[in-house]
Amino acid sequence: MTRSGGFALATLATVSIACNYATRSLIPIVSHAVCSEGSDTDCTAAELVSDSTSAFFVGDLLAQFTAGPLVRLVAGPWLLALSTASWAISTLFLPSALKSSSPQRHHSLLQGLRGLLCGFGYPSAHAVVATTPHEIRSTVLGLINAAAGIGAMLANFVLPELLSRHSWEVSIHALGVLSLVSAAALMLLSLKSRVGLFTQLKGKQPSTSKNSPGVKQDSVGGDILQWLGEPLIRGIIVWMVVVSIGGQAIGGAFLPTFFIERHGLSVATLGFYTGIPPLAQVIVSLSAGFACDILAAKAGIPARSMQIKLQQLAVGIPMLSLLLLSRLENQPMAACVLVTLWLGCTSFQSAGAMAVLHAVGGSRAGEMFVLGNAFAKLGTLLAASGTRWLLHTFGWEVLLIGLAGAYALSGVLLLPHMHHVERAAAVVAGDKAVQKKKD
Repeated sequence: MTRSGGFALATLATVSIACNYATRSLIPIVSHAVCSEGSDTDCTAAELVSDSTSAFFVGDLLAQFTAGPLVRLVAGPWLLALSTASWAISTLFLPSALKSSSPQRHHSLLQGLRGLLCGFGYPSAHAVVATTPHEIRSTVLGLINAAAGIGAMLANFVLPELLSRHSWEVSIHALGVLSLVSAAALMLLSLKSRVGLFTQLKGKQPSTSKNSPGVKQDSVGGDILQWLGEPLIRGIIVWMVVVSIGGQAIGGAFLPTFFIERHGLSVATLGFYTGIPPLAQVIVSLSAGFACDILAAKAGIPARSMQIKLQQLAVGIPMLSLLLLSRLENQPMAACVLVTLWLGCTSFQSAGAMAVLHAVGGSRAGEMFVLGNAFAKLGTLLAASGTRWLLHTFGWEVLLIGLAGAYALSGVLLLPHMHHVERAAAVVAGDKAVQKKKD
């Protein structure tokens, strides 16, 4: 694939993932407006967010069990486009579900379906990244990893404004239509670029070679135990779990509730406070990836050294920010600064842990991401249910300190092993000779 073609596909993939994550923020933001209608939806905002997030991540988790085979069968751009179109259509039915005779049941079922379809987003996007030229790989990774922040920023800045002018249904319909447009654009570019519906990846896999007896052909499941035996891969997976719990459950779904309950904001004033952290995520993801590619190409700085240093920032600054954040109450501006440091600096991982994932996985990076994402979604599912209980029992202070501890643990398990990329790559490739040599 050419540099321009790869960059164009990655850009549209970024738009699709951004829409994906914007719609994930819908219920946390509109929940207070939905529940204020009383008779239509007998709920509290916290209950609606918790039930919605739990149902969504059940579907998201289920998607990871089928995403592995799918990214090896269906070309990344097509899998992303088709799944985006499907969850966009299901999003348009959310108001009907919330206004139905059994809103909790119907909404949970629809959220489970949306979670299943949205769950193919990042695995297929990373399959797109794996096909791009190496000289733009960090930049493209920055784009893809910035997509979640772009989507959250879009939702947090735009939705409160729409809610102040229109009914909450308008917000949902607007994002549903925008998502359909992004899916159509990705389909058109795939056709123009002559990207086939089915991938040729399977024929290029080391797993199909007779010289790779340690890898089972056409099966990610046959490799899981072997991959999990490698400390670097385990460290990356633990990091993905922590980022998912911190960024999607606590720092995503429950962030509006945090500012409303802990710092006394109203829904009308949420936009700035919940929109700035995703903006920081976007800036950090894009700048870190671009800087790594430039410094490696122009200054000759080893990519691995930069990846380790950036991952140290992704662990250390958020951990300290969370500890300070746990001490604040009724100080929304100071809290916004610390949340921005927490979520923004976590995005250094795009040129840190995620770049290492692609270096280890090579052409199978999409499958490696699926494995880590399955553990991450399971953790987020448990966190979505457990956060409400933790808040009710212990409050925000204990929750934030616990999350800081999780960051510290992930750093201990990942950072010391980031020097062993070649050994881990040999495990993924099934190269026994290289594994023994590195050991």
